[in-house]
Amino acid sequence: MINIKFRFVSFMALAYILAYFGSAVNSYADGDMIEIPAGEFKSGPDLKAVSVDKFSIDKFPVTNADFKNFKKNFEAPPGKEKHPVVEISYFEADEYCKAQGKRLPNMAEYEKAARGT
Repeated sequence: MINIKFRFVSFMALAYILAYFGSAVNSYADGDMIEIPAGEFKSGPDLKAVSVDKFSIDKFPVTNADFKNFKKNFEAPPGKEKHPVVEISYFEADEYCKAQGKRLPNMAEYEKAARGT
């Protein structure tokens, strides 16, 4: 479901995007990434045409275990080491991406990847 709130994403929502959809990078796709082709798609509730360049996005969510390897003082809920990491700040998500040589997807990239278009 997409509504007008989609355009005003909070820092926590961006952190959730990292957790659920991975981190993106424009230049290459390695074995754990999917290349999303450049192109136009219909975005938002008004289905406005949006164009994005080619980019790659992680195939799998960042897990609590992945994030703990990056930030040693991170405490994952017991038994949920393989679950997607949640409740981290935008800045922590951004730091994690940079440490991997990647970045967070922008809103258009996130939506194009999520729609599978």
